[in-house]
Amino acid sequence: MKNFLILSIALITVLVFSCRPDTSGIVGEERSILSSLSGTWKLTKVTQTDEDAKRKGFPYQTMDLTTLFPYSDFQLTLNAANGAPADFITTPGSSPKIINLTTGSWKVDDPAFPKDITFTSGSTDEIVILGGYPVAGSEKLVLRKEKKTDQVRYRFLITMNLLNNKITERMKKVFTLLAGIFISVFSFGQVTISPSSFTAEDEITVTVDVSNPDIGKTLIGATEAYLWIFSNPDIGGGKDGITNGAWSSSSDGAKVTSLGNNKWQFKFIATAMFGQSPGELKTFGFLLKSKDGSKQTGDFKPFTFDPLVFVPTMLRIFPAKADVDDVITLNFDRTYAVTVDEQRMTPVSATVTIFDDAGNQVGQPLTINAKKVNETTWSAAMIPTRSFTAPAGKSSPNSNINLMVLF
Repeated sequence: MKNFLILSIALITVLVFSCRPDTSGIVGEERSILSSLSGTWKLTKVTQTDEDAKRKGFPYQTMDLTTLFPYSDFQLTLNAANGAPADFITTPGSSPKIINLTTGSWKVDDPAFPKDITFTSGSTDEIVILGGYPVAGSEKLVLRKEKKTDQVRYRFLITMNLLNNKITERMKKVFTLLAGIFISVFSFGQVTISPSSFTAEDEITVTVDVSNPDIGKTLIGATEAYLWIFSNPDIGGGKDGITNGAWSSSSDGAKVTSLGNNKWQFKFIATAMFGQSPGELKTFGFLLKSKDGSKQTGDFKPFTFDPLVFVPTMLRIFPAKADVDDVITLNFDRTYAVTVDEQRMTPVSATVTIFDDAGNQVGQPLTINAKKVNETTWSAAMIPTRSFTAPAGKSSPNSNINLMVLF
C-alpha cells in the first residue's frame, strides 16, 4: 500500500525588513550597544515560523529546530576596534549554515539603535536582522532571518548566548510505512506563475518558455500554440479544462498569447476553468500543442493550489513551502490514518531518494531517524543541500528536481 502526498517547495529569495529590536533588561548605566555586540556568541536556540500558515490562521505555525540538527555548534565572533565594528568570524562546526560567510567585516545600520547587521566578505553582503541585543545585565543576542516572496514566507529566530567579551568594561551581568512523499524542490524553470501563491479562486497568469528542446520539442519556432489543461493530475478527481476542445481540434478559447522568443502566456481561474469547487481542486497541469494535436510539449505538472482552509492530513511538511537550504520536517500523524495498518504504525525511520526530471535516481538514498513527537505523531527532518548534491544542470533556481521520502 502506498500513500502519496504532493507538496511544492519553491526556491526563495531574501527580503529583509524589521522594526526596532527589543533590548533586554536595561538597568543601571546604559552601555554602548556596539560594545555589547562585541564578543563570541554561541547559538542556543533556533525556531522556524511558517509566516504563510500564521497569516492564514493555520495550526503548526512554529517549530523548534534546535535539537533536530547540531545548531548549538555554531559560534559567531564580532570584533570591534575603538568602539566601532571591525571583523567577524563564524565557526559553524557541524551546524547548518546560519550565516553563509565565514570571515570579513561587519557593520550596523544605526549605531545608536541598530536594526540589522551587514556581514561583508569581498563583494558579498549578507544582512541579518537584530531581533534583540544585549545591554546592561543581558548576555543574550537574538538574530532573525526572514525569507519572503509572494509565495513563501517564514522566519528563523536565532538566540545566542555570550561566551566571552573582549570589552573589559562589560558588566557581568520503519518509519517502515509503505508511504511516499514527492517533493518538488526546485521551481519549474520553463514555467512562471504570477502570483506564485494562489488559490483555486484566484486569476493566475502562466508564462511558458518552450525554447529548451527537451521541453519544447516540436513547438520551437511555432507561430501559434494552444493550451491543454487538466486538474488534479495523478491524484484522481480531475477534469479537463472547458477551453480544451478536442485533441485534434483545439477550441479558439484555448489559443495562448505569443510573447516572442518561444514564450507563451495564458490566464485562467481554476474554478471557472474546471467547473469544480475550491475543495475539489488540489493541483493542475497542462501542456501546449498545435491546434490539430500533431505537435506538443511534455506535461507541466503538478502545480498546487493553496487551500482556503486548513485541511489536516496524515502526511504533512513543515514549513509548507521552503528553500533547499532550510530544515524540512516531514510529519506522520496517525490521527488522520485511514487504513488499519496506518493506524497501527509506529515509525522508526524515513528513507529519502533524489530523482531528476526524467525520473532517474541520483546518488544513494538517505535514511533519517523518525522522532516520536507525541502519542500519534512522528517526524523526520532533513536539509536537502546538506544531504544531496544536485545533478548536473540542476543547481540553478530555474531547474527542477524531486525527492521521494519513503516511510
